Amino acid sequence: MCTRTRVTGVLFLAIAMLAGCDDQRATGPDHANPEGASLARVLQNGEFEDPCDEVMTVALRNAIGEAVGEVRVWNGETTAYVRLTAEAGWEFTEVRVGGALQPNQFPRTGGVVDPSRFQFGGAVMPASNEVVIEALHLGNPYGVELGDEVLLSIFARLRPVDGGSTVDAWAEGTAFRTGEHPMYFRYTVRECEGEPPQPRCVAFDAGSWSADWEDAVVPGVTFGTMLSYLVEERSGGGNPGAFRYVSMTMGQNSQIWVQHRRLGAVWNPAEDGPVDRIRGELDASAIPPTASAIVSFLLVQNGTVYWSERFFANGPGWFSTGWTESDFVRFGTGPGPERPDFSVNGAPIQFGYLTGGSHTTGAPTATRQVGVDNWRVQVCTGSP
Repeated sequence: MCTRTRVTGVLFLAIAMLAGCDDQRATGPDHANPEGASLARVLQNGEFEDPCDEVMTVALRNAIGEAVGEVRVWNGETTAYVRLTAEAGWEFTEVRVGGALQPNQFPRTGGVVDPSRFQFGGAVMPASNEVVIEALHLGNPYGVELGDEVLLSIFARLRPVDGGSTVDAWAEGTAFRTGEHPMYFRYTVRECEGEPPQPRCVAFDAGSWSADWEDAVVPGVTFGTMLSYLVEERSGGGNPGAFRYVSMTMGQNSQIWVQHRRLGAVWNPAEDGPVDRIRGELDASAIPPTASAIVSFLLVQNGTVYWSERFFANGPGWFSTGWTESDFVRFGTGPGPERPDFSVNGAPIQFGYLTGGSHTTGAPTATRQVGVDNWRVQVCTGSP
């Protein structure tokens, strides 16, 4: 059975108390990643000045004890932060932070401390040589007075910039068990006035289904005979209200994919900042007699179409789903790389969605019908 300890005080540090818990996951918002997904909440990539003198610094070491980076920790009035800097030639692909009051309160799997179950962090997208992440929230339900000591365990996965295998590293401290790599260290909650720059986020919604969208087939993956598509706004039957109706017709041994791009839903990394997080959502419904329809979130960069994992809307009724920045890969032909360039060097990005269907043998033609509603996307950068 998991027990939780509560310590009262004037400054509250939200950390998970998982005493005696092995192979169990903490539940509820107090223990969840702030974004609700396995992604690090990156506040800033690149150079960053420490906000005050009250910063703790520890080395980041790989399994054979070599220093592969540095970790700096501080707290403001409401939040604790972790800054990770990799040695030259390395970049972070994953960072995770756990906190507790006793070593046996960190989550374990099979008796070994498991960083995948730490409260904060996740994948770093795009990979970066230096990141600042929001690590711990200062607030209820667990209290630690100013000047009190807490335990932190910080895990990082790094890869060589020029390619090669990843390595795992831990912030230097005391090993949880003799001879094993996972470590923790002691951090004292202190006064520090500075806060790092907060993410700047921009949200785009569907706008007018009839006036704010442009449509075209995707080259390289659309082929066959008797190909056509129809797109229109329908005033009722959505989730709720109006929705966008798409009908795609194709002959035998044919396939059609249609890209639907939201006019004005454009992010320019060179001007708006590097993309740290994307949250795309939509609702989809197969329109009878179509039994199943394929829908995907979409972004277009430098003439290249990128899609996220396809989503099947099966049967009548509306289905909701979402995607993040790590889901997008190249689809069809185009001059761009396998994945979008979210750095400041990347070309402008336009967002939308993708629909598709195929037909092999049987009837001379086949038609696939799908409805889309509640399309929206939020893009965030940690460099205002």
